[in-house]
Amino acid sequence: MKQPPAVKRLFGLYFHHFPFVMLTTTEAVFLHTSILIFAMFIAYGIYSYLPATIMFSISRASYYLFGESNTLGANTLQY
Repeated sequence: MKQPPAVKRLFGLYFHHFPFVMLTTTEAVFLHTSILIFAMFIAYGIYSYLPATIMFSISRASYYLFGESNTLGANTLQY
């Protein structure tokens, strides 16, 4: 199966900009594992933070556009 040129180009950029030629197999595995774990932490942070932020932003936008409706703080006591 032939890879698309974009995948080959991306792999070439990734492989040649890191000093993989000088790394042993153990060092390369450690480096790739570290990069993968770091990327997974970033992805989890985006996945857990973004939905709450989007819903809060929509809530604030509806409050600013349409006035007081079912937003946070709408059920507080009025003096």
